[in-house]
Amino acid sequence: MQLPALPPFLFEQPYLTVAFGLTVALLVGNVVAMACWARLEAARREVSTLRVFVYLVTFYGLIHYLYARLVRDSDAERTFPTTPRERLVAMYAAAVSVGVPVAVFLAPPDPLTQVAYVPPSVATVFVATYLWLTWRRSGGSRVEA
Repeated sequence: MQLPALPPFLFEQPYLTVAFGLTVALLVGNVVAMACWARLEAARREVSTLRVFVYLVTFYGLIHYLYARLVRDSDAERTFPTTPRERLVAMYAAAVSVGVPVAVFLAPPDPLTQVAYVPPSVATVFVATYLWLTWRRSGGSRVEA
């Protein structure tokens, strides 16, 4: 069995090849990050990992968890406090889940250009999320829900 060949335009434009590879890596990494986050969250809350992962994969569940972990940060209902690894995974999931729609919205309607916008958009959202968490943890005003 032979794998399908990549389109020739990917070899003609190296920036597009790198952007395409990074986009695929970001999307696959997002699934891995959500699985890791689901395992950590399930262990902290003593619930099923599969249930948390399925909830995270849905758009509503992801938005809820991002809000709960990055904005509200309700450690009171958890058995253990948030770990740095869990915050990193949450920032990555937030960056990919917000950065990809932002890239698609900001880019012209050409799919190749949209793919090229994804890596810088995800990097920008990741840095913004990191700054948000750093500002909140260093004594900034806490957002309550």
